[in-house]
Amino acid sequence: MLVTAAIIFNKNKILIAKRGNKWEFPGGRLEGKESLEECIKREIKEELNIGISIIKKFCIEKNNEIELHVFLARYENGNLKLRFHENAKWINIEEIDKFEFLPLDEKVVEKLKKIKNI
Repeated sequence: MLVTAAIIFNKNKILIAKRGNKWEFPGGRLEGKESLEECIKREIKEELNIGISIIKKFCIEKNNEIELHVFLARYENGNLKLRFHENAKWINIEEIDKFEFLPLDEKVVEKLKKIKNI
């Protein structure tokens, strides 16, 4: 299954969202013939009520069921409203180790921590 996620930047913070008891970078499944970029923009609008612009693709992580395409993105507009998540937070990247992420998102976190300039 193809899934997209976004590391959304707003000033010096990134957005993480909680579903169940773990945190994730928000996103969702590819639908129909949409591109990966169209998918992540649609999912973020549907799930969080915000608009984003894509900076670039960051990485791809896989397990037996999911191929996760992760994008770096910039917050553009809208007021954050949670539709599928229990919580969402804008955090400094230095705080990221305080949160328990889903397994594929954890791999993304490890890559993100190695990057100095994004």
